[in-house]
Amino acid sequence: MARPIRIATALIFGIVLTLPLVTHAREARDLEWFDLLPEEDLEAMKKLPETMAELNREQLESGADELTDGVKMPEVLSSTRVRGELEGEYVRIPGFLVPLEHTERGDPFRFFLVPYFGACIHSPPPPPNQIVHVTFSGGLPTDLYAPYNVVGELEIETTENELGLATYTIDADSISEFR
Repeated sequence: MARPIRIATALIFGIVLTLPLVTHAREARDLEWFDLLPEEDLEAMKKLPETMAELNREQLESGADELTDGVKMPEVLSSTRVRGELEGEYVRIPGFLVPLEHTERGDPFRFFLVPYFGACIHSPPPPPNQIVHVTFSGGLPTDLYAPYNVVGELEIETTENELGLATYTIDADSISEFR
């Protein structure tokens, strides 16, 4: 009879020890991309025309070629302003992965998370405050065409790469398919 009591005691002891882990699990705050923009940038983004031609109508009408003549981009499209109150927030944000660095086996572990497919590969890239630099040691999915949720603590830190500039960073706890 002593053996079942010891087993029951061990089980109860094990449950008691793991309760703090369960009760202290962090709930991630869901973020959308525009949540990363300070109010002034959000308002400026809302006022942007949809196409490059509309954006620089005067320059284009005067004969400028938007592909070769350095057509002026609005300042908000290169903004590095951030929302300081998001520092340290535990968040979940959806986006597309742009690999930056791989392990020796070729698995990406450092990447940019961007709001739309093809960002950073096509020019211009998203504004720096719309790119998140992510590290993740758990291995990444191989389908880089699909959107994913990234969960982790959001920090304000600038990361520069030949593909773009990010003003936020996350050391991801998890990456899962976006649903």
